[in-house]
Amino acid sequence: MVVLLIVLITAACAPKHTGEHGTIDPEASKTWNDKSASLNQDGRYPAAAEAADRAIRYDPNNAFAWNNKCVALIGIGDHAGALEAADRSLGLLPNNALAWSNKGVVLRLQGRYDEALAATEQALKLDPRNALIWYNKACYAALKNAREDALASLARAFLLDGRLKAEAGREPDLEGLWNDPELKKLVQ
Repeated sequence: MVVLLIVLITAACAPKHTGEHGTIDPEASKTWNDKSASLNQDGRYPAAAEAADRAIRYDPNNAFAWNNKCVALIGIGDHAGALEAADRSLGLLPNNALAWSNKGVVLRLQGRYDEALAATEQALKLDPRNALIWYNKACYAALKNAREDALASLARAFLLDGRLKAEAGREPDLEGLWNDPELKKLVQ
């Protein structure tokens, strides 16, 4: 189970832009973006994608709405659309660790493990204390049979959030490590 990261954004953090297609309404965009994030958290991905689209209509430069659209499209199974949304988000806000992490999720789902690892490395440069991003990195490394990198990333994830230990023993991406004595030590 790769972990998606969803962001709720406050109005103070929302980027303000003027658009070329008329009046931009950042407050309406924020409202729909928050709705999209909430729907994503509830697993209601089609409705979340629709809410993200509305947020984007109100402000096409809302990087957070594009990121929430990415999450919704991952949930729907539209990986090509999700990757496009992640890239749009990153084009607007390249220092968004969550968007980099979600791009890694999409790339992993497409079987592009090297690119997934590269996107996750970008996320970790921006947010090195995020246990879920370290956990995802471990999954991608394990899928590439990069045992040492996977175990080191898991150790870091568990140090930051010990609750993730319970996931490792049933994580399909880590199946190749389930019988590894080092993993067994880490999850104790």
